[in-house]
Amino acid sequence: MLKHHKDPGRFNPALRKRDIVLDPARIEALIEEHAPERRGAGFVAALVDTLRGHVNVLGTALEDGDLAAAGESVVPLATFAAKSGARQLERDARLIQASLNTGRPERARRLWHRLHCGLATLENALRQFISALERDEADARPLHE
Repeated sequence: MLKHHKDPGRFNPALRKRDIVLDPARIEALIEEHAPERRGAGFVAALVDTLRGHVNVLGTALEDGDLAAAGESVVPLATFAAKSGARQLERDARLIQASLNTGRPERARRLWHRLHCGLATLENALRQFISALERDEADARPLHE
């Protein structure tokens, strides 16, 4: 069993609970920075596609048994997940990274399979979040006479 100091959540409280799928404040900041015209659906698709690409690169490295490449590919996945507010994916990526660092590639492979479910959950949560954001904006618009 991992000691408490190995827990990624020790340094980032958002990682302590697996049920936290995304960080709404981070998503709002990213939308304002990168999609000010509120093209939410396109933003969500691009975000999920980028994360999926990172997950696939990691999966290929793990499948090929190239642990060095897996170790190198899990860092950008965890970093991008953190920057994009994908807390559940970030947590799983950090756990994979810890597994690789401690010489437990089988555990890393098992954890990698959770990433696909995490992507689907994230995509659904993002779509709901964007829909709510768009509804709030529509409600806030003044009526034209």
